[in-house]
Amino acid sequence: MNKSNRSPHPYYKPENFYDTKNIAYSEFKLEFDRALQIFIESDKLKEKIKKYFNNEQYASMLIFAASQNLFISILKLCNEGIADVAGILLRSLFEDYVQIKYIKKKKLGSLFINFLWISLKRELDRSEMHISNTQFVEGSAYQANKALINEQYIKYKDDYTKKNRKWNKVRTWFNPKEIIQYNWSGKNLLKMAKNVGERASYNTIMPFHSKFVHCDPYGLMGFLKGGGNSTIIENSASTEGIELTLNVSIEIYSRIAIEMASSFDMPIPDLFRQFISHKQTDN
Repeated sequence: MNKSNRSPHPYYKPENFYDTKNIAYSEFKLEFDRALQIFIESDKLKEKIKKYFNNEQYASMLIFAASQNLFISILKLCNEGIADVAGILLRSLFEDYVQIKYIKKKKLGSLFINFLWISLKRELDRSEMHISNTQFVEGSAYQANKALINEQYIKYKDDYTKKNRKWNKVRTWFNPKEIIQYNWSGKNLLKMAKNVGERASYNTIMPFHSKFVHCDPYGLMGFLKGGGNSTIIENSASTEGIELTLNVSIEIYSRIAIEMASSFDMPIPDLFRQFISHKQTDN
């Protein structure tokens, strides 16, 4: 349960986040500097954690760590003038926020953490379908790891098992089959967002960047210049969308930091208080 003593990777050094000579930085210096300040303060919160005492805290640490990578990447992409791709990562950042909030509210840290064994079992089964090195598979280290995964999978799989019942034409139940749910919660992101009072945010953030995530022609048309039947492809850097992406990312990341800090009963720094959500649960 002790915190890792690994040295921080240079990627995490704030001075490496931006090229201050870029046009994007000069146009949105206030937003970039604000984002950097937010990151530095959130890192100070992280450094105060020496150990965790329950799985809700453990889950919040894991999600916060992932959100730091996402936030840094969003800032770097915006700095390079690639706000559309940064928006794809913003969706992932929002997903982290909804899930950390949902886990805390429902006290589902153990359900979240133990899903590790379901994922490992799936990875093991997929790997064995394609591994041709029989000597490796038959090795003692591999077999010991396989035995551990199978043991833990059996231990926890019932927590993620549900009945899949198909409905026939005469409205009678048939072919009941137990299946392991695809994700740890068994719910989609919208249902979780509604439960924690973030439906409006979901309806704003997720559809807005969907056109880039799912290869929608509406999103892709922006790369064609000249109109009509033009075949001129232009995907150079642009400052379009950067301000909005930065501001929304700052707010979502800050809220993740708040959720993480509150799970450890740490006081919330004044810099983050403006982002505290007072939204009520959607019914």
